[in-house]
Amino acid sequence: MLSNLRIFAVNPRKISSLHINNMYCSRITSSLKRIKTHVPLGRNYSSLPGLIGNDIKSLHSIISPPVAKIRNIGIMAHIDAGKTTTTERILYYSGYTRSLGDVDDGDTVTDFMAQERERGITIQSAAVTFDWKGYRVNLIDTPGHVDFTLEVERCLRVLDGAVAVFDASAGVEAQTLTVWRQADKHQIPRICFLNKMDKTGASYQLVKPKISKEWWM
Repeated sequence: MLSNLRIFAVNPRKISSLHINNMYCSRITSSLKRIKTHVPLGRNYSSLPGLIGNDIKSLHSIISPPVAKIRNIGIMAHIDAGKTTTTERILYYSGYTRSLGDVDDGDTVTDFMAQERERGITIQSAAVTFDWKGYRVNLIDTPGHVDFTLEVERCLRVLDGAVAVFDASAGVEAQTLTVWRQADKHQIPRICFLNKMDKTGASYQLVKPKISKEWWM
């Protein structure tokens, strides 16, 4: 139970653009890692032996920021609530990607396995990293299907906070309760994100009381 939990109905298109210095995307498994690095404009790091003084310190701070400047944020929800779509919007408007990924088109960043794109669901958690206002943000997209609950549990152990995504026309669903209890277990701070506000039957006024009643907020 979180008495100070805040509920938001947000349009992802309103997210402001972020200045990105260094980014990478990695699947949370020991066997697979994809790295994508961007160097700050105006600096030339093509010749590493030539780096001296402040340039070396600057490069080191970009590649390996202090732990206090790292935030691990998870996206959790019932299946088909729109976790991956929300994640893709954040990546696009943060400047991480140049085009909007779509689950139906099978071109999302976090769902890149063939099985995930074929079925249109997240099977394994995936982390995408970008810099925002002096912080290194690790955004983690987690599965929503009940069969992959343990995958969510594994990610919650390292989170600093989480975004609980709700379908604005469905409200609190079965797997929503499950992942919420998991977050309670690990004492993860959360905010509620009402997604699909343009869907037929969506209602902030109807969903908010359901969420408040379920968790005594």
